[in-house]
Amino acid sequence: MARELKRIMFYVDTLGGGAERVITNLASKFAAHGYEVLIRTTVKSAVEYKIPDNVKLTVLQAQMSTRETPLFIRIKRKFARFLEVRRDIKAHDIVLSLMNGCNRRAILAAIGLKTKIIISVRNDPKIEYPGFKGWLYSRLLLPFADGCVFQTQDAKSWFTKKLQDKSVVLFNEVKPEFFNIKREPVKGEIINIGRLDPQKNQKMLIKAVSMLHEKYPDLKLKIYGEGPLRSEIEDYIKSLNAESFVKLMGWTHDIGDAFARAEMFILSSDFEGVSNALMEALAAGVPSISTDCPPGGSKMLIDNMKDGMLVPVGDADALAQAIEFLHANPDKAKLIGENAKKRAQNFEPEKVFKDWENYFIKIFNN
Repeated sequence: MARELKRIMFYVDTLGGGAERVITNLASKFAAHGYEVLIRTTVKSAVEYKIPDNVKLTVLQAQMSTRETPLFIRIKRKFARFLEVRRDIKAHDIVLSLMNGCNRRAILAAIGLKTKIIISVRNDPKIEYPGFKGWLYSRLLLPFADGCVFQTQDAKSWFTKKLQDKSVVLFNEVKPEFFNIKREPVKGEIINIGRLDPQKNQKMLIKAVSMLHEKYPDLKLKIYGEGPLRSEIEDYIKSLNAESFVKLMGWTHDIGDAFARAEMFILSSDFEGVSNALMEALAAGVPSISTDCPPGGSKMLIDNMKDGMLVPVGDADALAQAIEFLHANPDKAKLIGENAKKRAQNFEPEKVFKDWENYFIKIFNN
């Protein structure tokens, strides 16, 4: 008699970022459909997504090391963490790991076990697997996974045929509340959501808005998120004398009100898998602009000038022109937002969940 897929483990370093939000949403869905679900994280982050009571959450108990920790202690702690992850993997039918480090550890920890390992590549593989070491990992280790979930075809094509042949491209889900947001946009209110991190290139966005502010003094930019560049971005805002119209809003669990009020949403990233924030903006019907960043997630979501706008990576002038177009053409912006909401039907939770569940079952039974 064939075994039945029952126990699923999600493995990620922390629960505080966009990829981790995918884990939280998926785990909640699988638990709601009767699966036994564990989320295993490496460390506890300062800000984490809430998970339901029917999803078990565990954090590796072994103390994390620093560069000052003696070598033999670091080796001992790494081995203890490896054994702990292996015990969890052994107790489950399928493991989905996210991001480079967890992908490597999951594959190695599952050697000799019956558990199926599905890895997920959430970002530009050239960035996530850089240099010769990254090439070795991607070519020699990752193909030993039983399956792989990519976010874009461009990312998938970067890897070996062996991995591509057992992989799939799947959307993330967008929660129902984003489809149900009642919009009352405020003229000139622009929002960005993301870590304050070089990848997100909020400085380019701030520059673009600053270029337009004299002509359109009603423009105001609100950036939601925290990160290592906060002080640097604050200094940059001051250097442009933009404190009156550019605000760093910090982290928020409830972004729905921001989408309800926004005239437009902007993703300014230099690279990005598929932006959850962009998908949520589209679902809410917010006219959106995104850089056409590798590995192709934004161009997969947006048909330029139909349900959103695409601009070249790092091009503040092009971004300023796109912002001006939406701001100066409210009827066209409204149509773009309506089309975006229709496009976002592909991200509805039940449809996305069934796609993921079918892939899990396929890998489990292979």
